[in-house]
Amino acid sequence: MDQPHSQNSDAEVWSDFKRGSQEAFSYLYRTHYRKLYNYGYSIIADKELLKDALQELFLELWRDREKLGQAQSIQVYLLVSFRRKVFGKIRSIRRKRLEREDPPGAEDSYETSVIARQEEEAQGKRLSQELNCLPKRQKEAIYLRFYQELTYQQITEIMNLQYQTVRDLICKGLKTLRQNLKTLLLF
Repeated sequence: MDQPHSQNSDAEVWSDFKRGSQEAFSYLYRTHYRKLYNYGYSIIADKELLKDALQELFLELWRDREKLGQAQSIQVYLLVSFRRKVFGKIRSIRRKRLEREDPPGAEDSYETSVIARQEEEAQGKRLSQELNCLPKRQKEAIYLRFYQELTYQQITEIMNLQYQTVRDLICKGLKTLRQNLKTLLLF
């Protein structure tokens, strides 16, 4: 390719990647790794799980590149794929725990420890603490809208929800954040 990938459209980069361009693949990795990691971290604060999921995602992309369809938006395609990969890994962990016949409540204690780690790491930022208190779907929708700067339509594709549901999740989440931050500022 004559020009750097950063100047090409998503369609051109994706086409080059599918044809086996290591430069295009490297560009995809460099451009999206940190965004994907941060998005995954908004779902679960397990750094090793996220790193494994990212490695698997990019390995599978490279291995199956010729079979992949055309991506309207590379970022949305990768976010959807990564979200599936992360939730698949979480389900796998839960399944393994159940197979070992852990005592009742073990799954809850794992989820509780994940939340506790998230809160500890976010103590310095009041807004981050309040975001962690929101229901998972609201937090995810707000993260995608404001941290990933995606449109409502892109979020509907990633979360597999109706457009109005995404708008409602974000609206309710922002209202809750405003109320909680307002209450905290009064004391």
